[in-house]
Amino acid sequence: MTQRRQAVQVFFTAFVFFFLETSLFHLLQFTHSHLESTLVISYALLGLALGALAAFFLKTDRQLNFPLLILCFALSIVLAFINITRLPEFVRLSPLLILPFLLGNIIITYFLQSGSSNRVYFFDLAGATAGVFFSVLAIPLLKTENALLLCLGLMGCVGLLAGRRDNGGGACRILLALLCLGSLSVLAANLGRPFLTLEKVIAAGGRTSTKDCYRFKRRGLALAASLDSLVTRVSVFSFQSDVEMRAYDGSVTRVEHWLCFNGDSNDRISATPLSVYRNDPRIPFMYHAEGVRHTLFNPPPRVFIIGTSGEGIVKSVKLLVGNPALIDGVEINPGW
Repeated sequence: MTQRRQAVQVFFTAFVFFFLETSLFHLLQFTHSHLESTLVISYALLGLALGALAAFFLKTDRQLNFPLLILCFALSIVLAFINITRLPEFVRLSPLLILPFLLGNIIITYFLQSGSSNRVYFFDLAGATAGVFFSVLAIPLLKTENALLLCLGLMGCVGLLAGRRDNGGGACRILLALLCLGSLSVLAANLGRPFLTLEKVIAAGGRTSTKDCYRFKRRGLALAASLDSLVTRVSVFSFQSDVEMRAYDGSVTRVEHWLCFNGDSNDRISATPLSVYRNDPRIPFMYHAEGVRHTLFNPPPRVFIIGTSGEGIVKSVKLLVGNPALIDGVEINPGW
């Protein structure tokens, strides 16, 4: 194993290790809560400790099948994804979430034992730093599910770089090639026309606490848009309403949209005219009765709205003031 090849392998193994930690953290934010997502930090530290302990007992085994170890690491990433999305009730002290970090540290320790420890440690730290910084750009750009596919593809490449002494046989190399090409191909296809999205995966698999936007699955809910950031995941679902609505241009539609943040239904977007909101209980000083409008404001007030995404209270305020020029609004969520 040449030093240059080893440096590349160490760099990308550490890169995937920390990129994976950020991706799983964000995945738990979407499926659970911010507090529970911090469990990933504990899993990573526990995996590092257990991996170092396991590597101590493997250090005398000179015939360690390195490509097979890479395949196991890739499989552990898939199992961690399945654990979070299909078995959300088993995320506390889950061995499936600890396993990727355990195997990742065994791989790093393998390199430390087989070469210059100073050189390996340098590329280990460089790869870890790059993985953290890259996740800041990649998760909003690729989305979390695609980030995990990228991790699988990179680990397939790391396994294929193994030297002849550590090649593990033709079968392992074929599996590594399939892992690399398959993951990157699915990634490219999913970027072009998304078919593997967390919304669809979780809606199909269910969860312990069903979130509001998935209750509309029975009503022909369709994913219209999905955006990721390091803070939250914003999803827009469209469905056919039971009520016809007349849009501002006079057209009639039944299509409504539901806006969700991290899987929680936040608001809806529809072509509903302002007249529907004339007796909004959130504005007790404005109501209509028997064709007469009652309001405490004359002339109409200027209004400042904090949080304007979706419909919210915007349509009611428009009806209140009459003149949209009197309304100023800001949205504090960077996804909108």
